[in-house]
Amino acid sequence: MNVGYLKELLGYSALINFVVLMIWFFMLQFCKDWVFGLHSKIFGIPVGDVGKIHFFLMGFYKLGIYLFLLIPFLVIHFIL
Repeated sequence: MNVGYLKELLGYSALINFVVLMIWFFMLQFCKDWVFGLHSKIFGIPVGDVGKIHFFLMGFYKLGIYLFLLIPFLVIHFIL
């Protein structure tokens, strides 16, 4: 595996993960009642806590994208 391939892999992976994050965001914006009701029913947690959990998980997911995909991509991009 050469560095160019790794750079391309990290870039596309970051892009795909940001698309997943945007789909997650738009699902919470436009289908909030359905998503909250479904997750509340499946996991047995109060509807009021579902929003807090989603907010925490979205932040954690975004942090993971930055740390493991975007920052390594930028480092490789600017070094080479």
